[in-house]
Amino acid sequence: MRPPDDGPPGHPDGEPAGPERLAALTLSGYIALAGALLLHVMVGALLPLAQGLAPTWAMAVSAVVWVWGAVLLWRWHRARPIVTLFVPFGVLAVWWALLRAGQAWLGWGA
Repeated sequence: MRPPDDGPPGHPDGEPAGPERLAALTLSGYIALAGALLLHVMVGALLPLAQGLAPTWAMAVSAVVWVWGAVLLWRWHRARPIVTLFVPFGVLAVWWALLRAGQAWLGWGA
């Protein structure tokens, strides 16, 4: 048995991953990506709802954050498939915080 630091991450015995494990990781990665993309599209559908609450520049910032989240989803879906499920929630949190801060400090909203 080799020392743990000789093998790839996630394999305490240091043995390389077999084809079955790689196939399972790939499948789970694509399932996580599909779920994350669905959530991300749902968050994107919420963004236009704030047009009456925020000025145009704030909507542009929200759109940039949403696109940045899509780029993160695509870049992370193989290396960090489970983390991609949290990206849409992060984008939603930034959007909500932007609206709340604008309402509290800049007088946005009704």
